[in-house]
Amino acid sequence: MTDEGTAGPASDGAPRSTIGGWAERLLAAQDEHPIVTAIVLVALQLAIRLPGLDSESLWWDESWTAALALQPASVIVERCRADVNPPLYHLLLSPWAAVFGISAASLRGFSLAASILAGLALHRLALRQFGREAALYAFLAYATSGVFLYYAHEARSYTLTAFLCALSFLLFLRNLESPRVARSIALAIVNALGAYVHFTILLAFLAQLVAASTLYRRRRQALVHYVLSQAAAAVAFLPWVPYLIRNTPRGDSWLSSPGIDALSGVLRGLFGSPWQIAGTALVFAAGLLLAASGRLRVTADARKLGVLVLWATLPIALSFVIAQWFPIFGTRYVLTAALGAIVLQAVVLSGLPIRGSYRGTIALSLAALALASPNPVAYVKPDWRGAAATVARLRGDDALIVVSPYGQCLPLAYYLEPEILEELFVRGESTLEAIGVLCVDDDRLGTVASRNAPRDRVIVVIARGSRLQPREIVESFGSGRYAPATREDLEGVVVMSYRRS
Repeated sequence: MTDEGTAGPASDGAPRSTIGGWAERLLAAQDEHPIVTAIVLVALQLAIRLPGLDSESLWWDESWTAALALQPASVIVERCRADVNPPLYHLLLSPWAAVFGISAASLRGFSLAASILAGLALHRLALRQFGREAALYAFLAYATSGVFLYYAHEARSYTLTAFLCALSFLLFLRNLESPRVARSIALAIVNALGAYVHFTILLAFLAQLVAASTLYRRRRQALVHYVLSQAAAAVAFLPWVPYLIRNTPRGDSWLSSPGIDALSGVLRGLFGSPWQIAGTALVFAAGLLLAASGRLRVTADARKLGVLVLWATLPIALSFVIAQWFPIFGTRYVLTAALGAIVLQAVVLSGLPIRGSYRGTIALSLAALALASPNPVAYVKPDWRGAAATVARLRGDDALIVVSPYGQCLPLAYYLEPEILEELFVRGESTLEAIGVLCVDDDRLGTVASRNAPRDRVIVVIARGSRLQPREIVESFGSGRYAPATREDLEGVVVMSYRRS
């Protein structure tokens, strides 16, 4: 056994890389002790992702999640029929919230759990298809990825989407390698569930379609199994298609048609700091040069590598093109592509014809660089926890609380009066007005102000993105002049109180 390593097929057809000594025993443990390995992988992910789970406030989307999680299944489905997001994530979160509550830690704990499952599925995929060494490198890259850490700390559907995507590609590659009816049924179920969690996962499934129809077109039995399974998945998702078409945003949206700057931003969001991107690029460049010269250690069927390339690139390319008409281009919407890129990088790294210890050092260095780098997702959540505490201190019995923009009432209400969230989808805006919270935008300020009597005290909460000025807001809610009393500037939020003079 050479120190550079060899690769040979195991009894189940999956490649195995050997690097000798204690490292070889560590790699072999992934096969020989799967339960212990899973426990270790879970513990490592928890150690990295559990700290800071609730350090930031819930933002608007997450507060919507909290309110919807309190509703019965019928209300969840009804509300999602008027939204672009399908209902399955909220339907699964609802019983979780019934047991663990709707605190930030609890809601994000569901995302954390899905993130851990995604790491286990990705490790299993790499282990079965690309060998022990690639599996270890893929897990290290995933566990230390800044973008997956960010979304593990967000009460939204993106880590659940990542888990189902990783599980789908695991089943997809296994079924193309050895078609089975049970695997085909499982693939149909997983892909249908993925579509009901978030529709952008369909971009990754299109990569499967292209791979099956081009790379595996001569494997007739495997192709037939795949086509039948995806026909079943399509039929299962068909009832939701009309709502998806109706609610897909067009024209004016918070996302504009992307250009090169947007593409660069998404790539930074997915793959991290310039140093991280440079390190990843060097690994891929070395792999390409070595593959061209025939020196890259081949540990997998070239078609499987083709699947990874499509998985890592096609969702980004398709989303960019589609977003010229429909705004679906953003880091969260192409998160599944990062999974393919992580496995592809691991496979290339494990194939470098250098000492195994050197390959391991490179993998650990990239992981350490990821942990040391700032979070690649630029959005910083507004401090609604602090804003609610300030409002609670100032409000008294007679103050009117006015929030702009309109949608930012929800996270303030979550921290100010969480018990009203359950009634929010029953009574609507009147639920907020009953506790003295009014939601305004520039096009509805006059209408809202006309429905409310003047108050001696007005608290104005201006969040990031508002087009209204505090003075403009406060003077619309009463006669006479108002003098500013206090002001508190928080992350993404300003709270000002006024008294009528």
